[in-house]
Amino acid sequence: MSENNSYIQVQKVKEIPTLSGISIENLLSAFDSFDAFPLAASQTAIVRPAGYVKTSVLLSQVYLHSALQKSFNQNISALNGVVSLKNQMIAKIKAAAIRTLKTENLTIEDQAVVTNSIQKLMRTTTIKEATEELSSTFRTIGKQHAIVFTGAVSAAVRTAGIKTGFEQVRSEIVNPGLTRIVATNSKGINLISEIHTDRNHKVDIVSELEGITDGSCRQIMEQFNQNLADLGIIAERKDRKPTGGNCIMEYAKNLNRKRNTQKRVFSDEMVIKPKDEQKIYQFIN
Repeated sequence: MSENNSYIQVQKVKEIPTLSGISIENLLSAFDSFDAFPLAASQTAIVRPAGYVKTSVLLSQVYLHSALQKSFNQNISALNGVVSLKNQMIAKIKAAAIRTLKTENLTIEDQAVVTNSIQKLMRTTTIKEATEELSSTFRTIGKQHAIVFTGAVSAAVRTAGIKTGFEQVRSEIVNPGLTRIVATNSKGINLISEIHTDRNHKVDIVSELEGITDGSCRQIMEQFNQNLADLGIIAERKDRKPTGGNCIMEYAKNLNRKRNTQKRVFSDEMVIKPKDEQKIYQFIN
Protein backbone atom coordinates (compact mmCIF):
# COMPACT_ATOMS: atom_id res chain seq x y z
CA MET A 1 0.00 0.00 0.00
CA SER A 2 0.96 3.60 -0.44
CA GLU A 3 -0.64 6.99 0.11
CA ASN A 4 -0.91 10.10 -2.02
CA ASN A 5 -1.48 13.28 -0.05
CA SER A 6 -2.30 16.74 -1.50
CA TYR A 7 -2.52 20.21 0.06
CA ILE A 8 -4.34 22.36 -2.49
CA GLN A 9 -3.61 26.10 -2.37
CA VAL A 10 -1.55 26.49 0.78
CA GLN A 11 -2.77 29.57 2.66
CA LYS A 12 -0.43 29.90 5.62
CA VAL A 13 2.85 28.67 7.04
CA LYS A 14 4.90 29.64 10.07
CA GLU A 15 7.89 31.83 9.32
CA ILE A 16 11.19 29.96 9.58
CA PRO A 17 13.73 32.16 11.42
CA THR A 18 16.69 30.53 9.67
CA LEU A 19 15.56 31.61 6.21
CA SER A 20 17.26 34.54 4.52
CA GLY A 21 14.11 36.65 4.27
CA ILE A 22 14.18 40.27 5.42
CA SER A 23 11.40 41.62 7.63
CA ILE A 24 9.78 44.52 5.81
CA GLU A 25 8.76 46.07 9.13
CA ASN A 26 12.44 46.61 9.95
CA LEU A 27 13.16 47.90 6.46
CA LEU A 28 10.32 50.43 6.62
CA SER A 29 11.55 52.12 9.79
CA ALA A 30 13.90 54.19 7.62
CA PHE A 31 11.00 55.68 5.68
CA ASP A 32 9.50 57.43 8.70
CA SER A 33 12.24 60.04 8.30
CA PHE A 34 12.33 60.02 4.50
CA ASP A 35 12.60 63.57 3.05
CA ALA A 36 9.41 63.30 1.00
CA PHE A 37 7.42 61.81 3.86
CA PRO A 38 5.34 64.42 5.76
CA LEU A 39 6.19 64.75 9.46
CA ALA A 40 2.53 64.66 10.44
CA ALA A 41 2.09 61.39 8.54
CA SER A 42 5.11 59.79 10.17
CA GLN A 43 3.73 60.63 13.60
CA THR A 44 0.32 59.11 12.89
CA ALA A 45 -0.36 55.90 14.77
CA ILE A 46 -0.54 52.64 12.83
CA VAL A 47 -4.12 51.43 12.43
CA ARG A 48 -4.48 47.75 13.27
CA PRO A 49 -7.67 45.68 12.89
CA ALA A 50 -9.67 44.88 16.02
CA GLY A 51 -8.17 41.90 17.83
CA TYR A 52 -4.92 42.18 15.86
CA VAL A 53 -2.09 40.03 17.21
CA LYS A 54 1.38 40.03 15.66
CA THR A 55 2.29 36.47 14.69
CA SER A 56 5.06 34.62 12.90
CA VAL A 57 2.64 33.24 10.31
CA LEU A 58 3.23 34.06 6.65
CA LEU A 59 0.21 34.51 4.41
CA SER A 60 0.18 33.17 0.85
CA GLN A 61 0.56 35.81 -1.86
CA VAL A 62 -2.75 34.62 -3.32
CA TYR A 63 -4.53 36.02 -0.24
CA LEU A 64 -2.12 38.86 0.40
CA HIS A 65 -3.50 41.38 -2.10
CA SER A 66 -6.96 41.55 -0.55
CA ALA A 67 -5.46 41.74 2.95
CA LEU A 68 -3.24 44.67 1.94
CA GLN A 69 -6.13 46.47 0.23
CA LYS A 70 -8.38 46.11 3.26
CA SER A 71 -5.68 47.35 5.62
CA PHE A 72 -4.84 50.28 3.31
CA ASN A 73 -8.49 51.38 3.20
CA GLN A 74 -8.67 51.27 6.99
CA ASN A 75 -5.54 53.40 7.29
CA ILE A 76 -6.79 55.96 4.76
CA SER A 77 -10.04 56.28 6.71
CA ALA A 78 -8.14 56.82 9.95
CA LEU A 79 -5.87 59.45 8.37
CA ASN A 80 -8.91 61.40 7.16
CA GLY A 81 -9.39 62.43 10.78
CA VAL A 82 -5.91 63.93 11.10
CA VAL A 83 -6.32 67.72 10.92
CA SER A 84 -2.77 68.38 9.71
CA LEU A 85 -3.37 66.09 6.70
CA LYS A 86 -6.61 67.77 5.61
CA ASN A 87 -6.63 68.20 1.80
CA GLN A 88 -3.29 66.37 1.54
CA MET A 89 -4.34 63.24 -0.30
CA ILE A 90 -0.84 62.43 -1.58
CA ALA A 91 0.54 62.54 1.95
CA LYS A 92 -2.28 60.31 3.16
CA ILE A 93 -1.61 57.75 0.42
CA LYS A 94 2.07 57.57 1.38
CA ALA A 95 1.35 57.37 5.10
CA ALA A 96 -1.36 54.73 4.68
CA ALA A 97 0.96 52.67 2.46
CA ILE A 98 3.76 52.61 5.02
CA ARG A 99 1.36 51.85 7.86
CA THR A 100 -0.26 49.05 5.85
CA LEU A 101 3.05 47.39 5.06
CA LYS A 102 4.06 47.60 8.71
CA THR A 103 0.81 46.03 9.85
CA GLU A 104 1.05 42.92 7.69
CA ASN A 105 3.64 40.23 8.41
CA LEU A 106 5.69 40.60 5.24
CA THR A 107 9.10 39.11 4.50
CA ILE A 108 11.07 39.87 1.36
CA GLU A 109 14.17 38.48 -0.36
CA ASP A 110 15.64 41.44 -2.27
CA GLN A 111 15.93 44.52 -0.06
CA ALA A 112 17.27 46.74 -2.85
CA VAL A 113 14.34 46.08 -5.19
CA VAL A 114 11.77 46.85 -2.50
CA THR A 115 13.61 49.91 -1.22
CA ASN A 116 13.75 51.35 -4.73
CA SER A 117 10.03 50.74 -5.24
CA ILE A 118 9.06 52.47 -1.97
CA GLN A 119 11.37 55.39 -2.71
CA LYS A 120 9.58 55.95 -6.02
CA LEU A 121 6.28 56.05 -4.14
CA MET A 122 7.64 58.52 -1.59
CA ARG A 123 8.86 60.87 -4.36
CA THR A 124 5.53 61.11 -6.20
CA THR A 125 4.01 64.59 -6.45
CA THR A 126 0.54 63.92 -7.89
CA ILE A 127 -2.35 61.71 -6.81
CA LYS A 128 -2.16 59.82 -10.12
CA GLU A 129 1.55 59.08 -9.67
CA ALA A 130 1.06 58.09 -6.03
CA THR A 131 -1.79 55.72 -6.88
CA GLU A 132 0.19 54.08 -9.71
CA GLU A 133 3.34 53.68 -7.63
CA LEU A 134 1.29 52.35 -4.72
CA SER A 135 -0.04 49.53 -6.93
CA SER A 136 3.44 48.87 -8.29
CA THR A 137 4.93 48.76 -4.78
CA PHE A 138 2.31 46.33 -3.53
CA ARG A 139 2.92 44.06 -6.56
CA THR A 140 6.69 44.15 -6.06
CA ILE A 141 6.44 43.33 -2.37
CA GLY A 142 3.87 40.62 -3.11
CA LYS A 143 6.24 38.89 -5.53
CA GLN A 144 9.12 39.15 -3.07
CA HIS A 145 6.96 37.82 -0.25
CA ALA A 146 5.85 34.90 -2.46
CA ILE A 147 9.47 33.79 -2.88
CA VAL A 148 10.02 33.68 0.87
CA PHE A 149 6.61 32.03 1.43
CA THR A 150 7.46 29.19 -0.96
CA GLY A 151 10.83 28.78 0.77
CA ALA A 152 9.09 28.57 4.14
CA VAL A 153 6.71 25.90 2.80
CA SER A 154 9.69 23.89 1.51
CA ALA A 155 11.43 24.20 4.87
CA ALA A 156 8.26 23.07 6.65
CA VAL A 157 7.97 20.00 4.41
CA ARG A 158 11.61 19.04 5.05
CA THR A 159 11.23 19.53 8.80
CA ALA A 160 7.95 17.57 8.91
CA GLY A 161 9.60 14.68 7.07
CA ILE A 162 12.52 14.58 9.50
CA LYS A 163 10.16 14.66 12.48
CA THR A 164 8.24 11.75 10.95
CA GLY A 165 11.41 9.65 10.89
CA PHE A 166 12.69 10.35 7.38
CA GLU A 167 16.04 11.81 8.35
CA GLN A 168 17.91 11.53 5.04
CA VAL A 169 16.60 14.47 3.04
CA ARG A 170 17.58 15.74 -0.37
CA SER A 171 15.95 18.65 -2.13
CA GLU A 172 16.15 20.00 -5.67
CA ILE A 173 14.58 22.85 -7.62
CA VAL A 174 13.45 21.03 -10.77
CA ASN A 175 12.24 24.26 -12.38
CA PRO A 176 10.95 27.65 -11.13
CA GLY A 177 7.55 26.12 -10.45
CA LEU A 178 8.59 22.82 -8.91
CA THR A 179 10.67 21.92 -5.87
CA ARG A 180 11.06 18.22 -5.07
CA ILE A 181 11.96 16.93 -1.62
CA VAL A 182 12.81 13.25 -1.14
CA ALA A 183 13.16 12.01 2.43
CA THR A 184 14.27 8.45 3.22
CA ASN A 185 14.01 6.52 6.49
CA SER A 186 16.18 3.74 7.90
CA LYS A 187 14.07 1.08 6.14
CA GLY A 188 14.68 2.63 2.74
CA ILE A 189 11.12 3.93 2.39
CA ASN A 190 10.85 7.23 0.54
CA LEU A 191 8.56 10.13 1.39
CA ILE A 192 8.40 12.20 -1.79
CA SER A 193 6.96 15.71 -1.72
CA GLU A 194 6.59 18.09 -4.64
CA ILE A 195 5.85 21.78 -4.12
CA HIS A 196 4.14 23.27 -7.16
CA THR A 197 3.92 27.05 -7.71
CA ASP A 198 2.00 28.51 -10.65
CA ARG A 199 2.36 31.93 -12.31
CA ASN A 200 -0.16 33.39 -9.84
CA HIS A 201 1.96 32.14 -6.90
CA LYS A 202 -0.60 29.48 -5.92
CA VAL A 203 1.28 26.84 -3.91
CA ASP A 204 0.31 23.15 -3.73
CA ILE A 205 2.03 20.27 -1.93
CA VAL A 206 1.75 16.70 -3.20
CA SER A 207 3.32 13.88 -1.17
CA GLU A 208 3.53 10.15 -1.60
CA LEU A 209 5.14 7.18 0.14
CA GLU A 210 7.18 4.79 -1.98
CA GLY A 211 8.59 1.38 -1.08
CA ILE A 212 6.31 0.60 1.84
CA THR A 213 4.99 -2.95 2.20
CA ASP A 214 4.00 -3.40 5.85
CA GLY A 215 0.70 -1.50 5.82
CA SER A 216 1.93 1.37 7.98
CA CYS A 217 1.41 3.97 5.25
CA ARG A 218 -1.71 5.48 6.78
CA GLN A 219 -0.10 5.92 10.20
CA ILE A 220 3.01 7.51 8.66
CA MET A 221 0.97 9.96 6.59
CA GLU A 222 -1.13 10.91 9.59
CA GLN A 223 2.03 11.74 11.54
CA PHE A 224 3.45 13.67 8.58
CA ASN A 225 0.22 15.68 8.26
CA GLN A 226 0.24 16.47 11.98
CA ASN A 227 3.83 17.67 11.76
CA LEU A 228 2.90 19.92 8.83
CA ALA A 229 0.00 21.32 10.86
CA ASP A 230 2.35 22.01 13.79
CA LEU A 231 4.49 24.03 11.38
CA GLY A 232 1.53 26.19 10.44
CA ILE A 233 0.65 24.64 7.08
CA ILE A 234 -2.98 25.43 6.31
CA ALA A 235 -4.49 24.79 2.87
CA GLU A 236 -7.78 25.60 1.22
CA ARG A 237 -8.35 21.89 0.65
CA LYS A 238 -6.67 18.58 1.50
CA ASP A 239 -6.99 15.40 -0.57
CA ARG A 240 -5.75 12.04 0.64
CA LYS A 241 -6.14 8.69 -1.06
CA PRO A 242 -4.55 5.23 -1.06
CA THR A 243 -2.77 4.21 -4.26
CA GLY A 244 -3.26 0.47 -3.85
CA GLY A 245 0.48 -0.07 -4.10
CA ASN A 246 0.71 1.66 -7.49
CA CYS A 247 2.60 4.95 -7.40
CA ILE A 248 0.89 8.01 -8.86
CA MET A 249 3.72 10.53 -8.95
CA GLU A 250 6.11 10.06 -11.89
CA TYR A 251 9.17 10.40 -9.70
CA ALA A 252 7.77 7.79 -7.29
CA LYS A 253 7.13 5.46 -10.24
CA ASN A 254 10.77 5.81 -11.33
CA LEU A 255 12.07 5.06 -7.84
CA ASN A 256 9.76 2.07 -7.54
CA ARG A 257 10.82 0.78 -10.95
CA LYS A 258 14.48 0.93 -9.94
CA ARG A 259 13.68 -0.78 -6.63
CA ASN A 260 11.90 -3.67 -8.37
CA THR A 261 14.69 -4.02 -10.95
CA GLN A 262 17.28 -4.38 -8.21
CA LYS A 263 15.17 -6.99 -6.42
CA ARG A 264 14.34 -9.08 -9.52
CA VAL A 265 15.71 -12.66 -9.54
CA PHE A 266 15.52 -14.92 -12.57
CA SER A 267 14.68 -18.52 -11.58
CA ASP A 268 16.19 -20.01 -14.76
CA GLU A 269 19.51 -18.20 -14.42
CA MET A 270 22.49 -20.59 -14.19
CA VAL A 271 25.04 -19.89 -11.51
CA ILE A 272 28.53 -21.14 -12.43
CA LYS A 273 30.96 -22.04 -9.69
CA PRO A 274 34.53 -20.67 -10.00
CA LYS A 275 36.10 -24.12 -10.58
CA ASP A 276 33.55 -24.96 -13.31
CA GLU A 277 34.22 -21.62 -14.92
CA GLN A 278 37.92 -22.50 -15.08
CA LYS A 279 37.12 -25.86 -16.76
CA ILE A 280 34.99 -24.14 -19.38
CA TYR A 281 37.76 -21.64 -20.04
CA GLN A 282 40.26 -24.49 -20.53
CA PHE A 283 37.86 -26.36 -22.87
CA ILE A 284 37.29 -23.34 -25.04
CA ASN A 285 40.98 -22.71 -25.34
